[in-house]
Amino acid sequence: VQAMPATGSLLIRTYCQNFNKELPSGYLSNSNVKYLSGEFACLMIKDTGTGIPKDILPFIFEPYFTTKKNNVKNEAAKSKSTVAGSGLGLSVTKKLVEEIGGIIAIETQEGKGSTFYVYFPLKRNISFADLEERFSSFFRISDFQRKKILIVEDEKDIALSMANFLESLGFRVHCCYDGEDIFSQLEKAFVPDLMLLDLNLPKLSGKEIIKKLREMSFNFPIIVVTGYLSEDDRYFLERYGVVKILSKPFSLDQLRQALGAVISEN
Repeated sequence: VQAMPATGSLLIRTYCQNFNKELPSGYLSNSNVKYLSGEFACLMIKDTGTGIPKDILPFIFEPYFTTKKNNVKNEAAKSKSTVAGSGLGLSVTKKLVEEIGGIIAIETQEGKGSTFYVYFPLKRNISFADLEERFSSFFRISDFQRKKILIVEDEKDIALSMANFLESLGFRVHCCYDGEDIFSQLEKAFVPDLMLLDLNLPKLSGKEIIKKLREMSFNFPIIVVTGYLSEDDRYFLERYGVVKILSKPFSLDQLRQALGAVISEN
C-alpha cells in the first residue's frame, strides 16, 4: 500500500501449485534453495505501485532495511529507499515462511508494480502427536504467570504483536511507544518485573532510558531488542548490566526462551 502513493489497485489471491523439482519464477527470498517438490499453497499479492529498483531488490529482506536515519544497516540501500517503515515486515515474513519450508518469490517492474508470491508447503496426515511434540516446550506459562512486563517499542504493530503473544503466556503487559512514556508508567506505580526495550526510540534513546532508570535505582532486568549493535553499544550495555540482547528479526520461540532465561536468572 505504501508503494502506491496516489491511487492504485491491490490484488490478493490464494491457490495451490505443484512443483516437480523446480523453482518459481522471479527473485527468490532464499538463493540456497535448489528446487521445490510437492504441493504448495500460494498467497499472491499484486500491486500497481512504483515497483522495486533492481539495485534495491537484493536488500529488501535484510533485517532493519528502513528509511529511518541512523537505523539502516545497509548504507548502499539507505540512500535509495523511498518508503518509510520499520524495516522488519519482509525480514520477519521471510524467516517465518522459510522456517516451515516455504519461500517467497517477487516479480517487479519499475513504474508498474510488484507481485509477491508466498509459498507454503502443504503437509498431509500430520498427527496430533507430531504437533504436540513440536509445541510442547513452546507454551509453558507457569514461569510467566502474572509477571509484569513493559514493552518499549515505537512501532505500534510490533509492540502489540509482542503484547498479544506475551499475554497468552500469562504476562501482564504494558506498552510504551516512546522513551518519555516509560517514566509516566513508573509514576503510576507500574513497576515491571522486566522490560523489553528497543534501543532506537524517539524523544529518549534506549541508552538514555537505561542510564536514567539505573540512576533512579530501578534495577529490574532489561532485554534489549535491536536490529544492529555497535561495539560502543555493547560496551554501554555491559556497563549498565544489560546482558540479554534479542536481535531482530526473532521468532516467538526465541522471545519466549529469552524471557524464560532472564526470569530464571532473577
